[in-house]
Amino acid sequence: MEKVLEKSLKTKVEEIEQNLELDFVNGPAYPVSVKIKEQGFDIAGHGKVRTKYPLSSFIGILEDKEPIKKSFFGIPYSKHSKAEYLGTLWFNNSKKGANEYSRWVLNVNGRENLSKMTKLGKMLSKEYKIPVKLSLGTEYAVEENYILDLL
Repeated sequence: MEKVLEKSLKTKVEEIEQNLELDFVNGPAYPVSVKIKEQGFDIAGHGKVRTKYPLSSFIGILEDKEPIKKSFFGIPYSKHSKAEYLGTLWFNNSKKGANEYSRWVLNVNGRENLSKMTKLGKMLSKEYKIPVKLSLGTEYAVEENYILDLL
């Protein structure tokens, strides 16, 4: 009985979310996250953990990797691998020089991701008419975290 009630409640919540145009985050974070997802990426929040809705001050950018193909006693299977944490788009961070109304900062993780993130930064800059400054945050690529990794 509880599972049926829980499932119907979850279905009802999903239906309501689909019918609403959610723009409950102050500033540009929510519409920008939608654009980022349209480009084939996903978003992360604090601790590089995947999230459904963005924070108002920054958006982490994730790119899924191909599943790892393995076999066990000749039986093939695939294992989900962690996504690559490509970088962080800052809207409000005075230390990084980001302000949601005048300039955003895109910190890129991994030199090999610079061209991909440059393309994304130019697209966002053109779309929202705000300059996006690119900077190399780390020399090597970084993976996303799962919430249990942080415990």
